[in-house]
Amino acid sequence: ISQWANRILLSDYTLLGDYYSAKKLVKDLGLPVEKIRACKNGCMLYWKDDVDLEYCKFCGDGRYKLARG
Repeated sequence: ISQWANRILLSDYTLLGDYYSAKKLVKDLGLPVEKIRACKNGCMLYWKDDVDLEYCKFCGDGRYKLARG
């Protein structure tokens, strides 16, 4: 059964090679795109209830870079 499943599942399956190919595919399909910001340390996503937070609730790092001026 596993060989049969592999033939069926992999026959039309194409792995996208890079980010830009995936982005183009999503655009061509007309799917919605939503940017979701993330902590630079990978602790959390700034999404849903956390979209307005300015600091990571796990590591405390700021969401934005401070501009020198």
